[in-house]
Amino acid sequence: MRRGEAKSGTTHFYAYASLYVIRHHQRVTLTLTYVLASETLAAVLTRLLDRITALGISDKRLYLGRQFFSVELLRLLKVQPFTIILPVPKRGQRLLALLQGRKS
Repeated sequence: MRRGEAKSGTTHFYAYASLYVIRHHQRVTLTLTYVLASETLAAVLTRLLDRITALGISDKRLYLGRQFFSVELLRLLKVQPFTIILPVPKRGQRLLALLQGRKS
């Protein structure tokens, strides 16, 4: 159980991470794990990747949400043997300036 900012009338919630595959346009969840407040995202991601390795699944690409964008995780992902797709969150004035442009 974690505590966070009030959203839809609640301040306590469970946090979990899931890993799934998409084959033939079907999404299939392979593993699900709780995320404790004391855990780092690197520990959670390592646990998920270890689980799919134990299942004997070879991955070609890994798509992650923007909450996984951090130096710690980038270092962990750099040594992985598959392609990583990771959105970059809009943080910082220099990045925001690059993203400003004319609409087409």
